[in-house]
Formats: sequence, C-alpha cells, structure tokens
Amino acid sequence: MSVQETTDMQKTVWKMCRNQLDDPAFQETKVRPIAKKLAATFWTVLAPQLTALGISRLSREIATELYEGEMERLTQAFYDALILRALMKVAPDRYSMIWPKRGEPFDRTKMKERHAHKGPSEVVWTRSPMIVVQNYIGKQHREIISFADVETRSPSQT
Repeated sequence: MSVQETTDMQKTVWKMCRNQLDDPAFQETKVRPIAKKLAATFWTVLAPQLTALGISRLSREIATELYEGEMERLTQAFYDALILRALMKVAPDRYSMIWPKRGEPFDRTKMKERHAHKGPSEVVWTRSPMIVVQNYIGKQHREIISFADVETRSPSQT
C-alpha cells in the first residue's frame, strides 16, 4: 500500500468518524450516557469534599436541588469534553493542541497567565493547552479557540 493510499484511507476514516459525531442520535445514545457516568463518578469524588466544607448541613431539599443542578452541569461539561476529544482525534488535519513547554518565553498571542509579571516571562508549567482549529474556508488560517493557561515567572526568578 502506498503512502498516498494510506493517507486517502485515513482521510476517509476520519470523515466517516466526523459524520458519526455529527449525528444527534449517536450523541444521545452513545456519548451522553458516558458523560452521565463520568459526571456521577466525579460527583462521588466531589461529595466528600463538599461534606468537609459543611455543605452536608444543608436541608435534604436544598442538597437534592444542588445535586440535580450540578449533575446536569457536570454531565454537559463531560459531554462537551468527550465531543471535543473525539473531534480532535478524528480530525488531526483540522484540530491541534499546543502545550507550551517549561522555560518557553511567554507569548500573549497564544497564552494567558494566572499571575502577570512585569517585563518578559517564561512558562513554568501549563494548566491547559491551546486548542487551534484550521479553518479551510477561503485561505487556510489558524483560529485559536482556547488559549493555553500557564503559570509563569520572570526569567530573573530562575
């Protein structure tokens, strides 16, 4: 099998996967249940933390409302994350993640920092990557949909 045939086959598989991800029935029957399970698992980890903060002292009615509201929001967050992750895997030609490396100069066009420093800064560690979408409408260009979230320090602090 030639390199061109492999590339064409990969693009065909990626297109089929993207089409499946765009199908609302697939999203509701396959992705949503996984998101609900992840949200429930996360809640079982979070609940003891809330108890330690005194949330357990709330009335049962308020605690139930809190649980239901948070479960809905957590499910949606996991659902969105699963869809984004799947899109990035099935369309590597369109989506990419950039993780700034330790010691790399801070770039305000690609990154946001938690604690701003005067003058030049460098990356200490990355909390979340920059997500880039290649937009193929018209001329090809990069569209940043999420800046990298980094912790920085002044080079003099090293």
